[in-house]
Amino acid sequence: PLSLKLRNGIKLLRSKADCRHFLGWPEKATIMFRADRLMPRKAYPAMFRSLAPVMAKHPDLVMYLHCRTVDQGGSLWHESSKYPDFIRQRMGVTGFHDREGGVPRELLTVMYNAADIYISTCAEGFGLTVAEALACGTPAVALGYSSLPEVVGPAGILVNEYALIDNIYSYF
Repeated sequence: PLSLKLRNGIKLLRSKADCRHFLGWPEKATIMFRADRLMPRKAYPAMFRSLAPVMAKHPDLVMYLHCRTVDQGGSLWHESSKYPDFIRQRMGVTGFHDREGGVPRELLTVMYNAADIYISTCAEGFGLTVAEALACGTPAVALGYSSLPEVVGPAGILVNEYALIDNIYSYF
């Protein structure tokens, strides 16, 4: 397990490279990151379907998700099994929720700072994780719906929604 005591000055991370090295994330990849619950309204299957063609075109893209791998929204492993190996192998999880039930705020901040892009594909009541990523200087790609246009503003890209009701079978 990672030991992080940023408040005490024991480990000082000053750059994106420092954050990635600390987390064991690849330094040369373009990292997409998401941190929230795996629940139906968070639309993880729709996110996978939307990002798979982008990942196919850009082999340097890696996705890290900070959530339980099994929750009310199903199983990330089941969802990712629908994709070819060259895409699925670049869909990772931090593992902290499964192993430790979450992380201290400082470690979450390290993850936001290690990422190149924060991704959100759901309607949010406020969009706290998007705001946290933006506060760390990480641009966001989010759904242009609900509160997200106000939260993202000029600090990211808004994507028009295709359908607000996802199909339960994850068909493409």
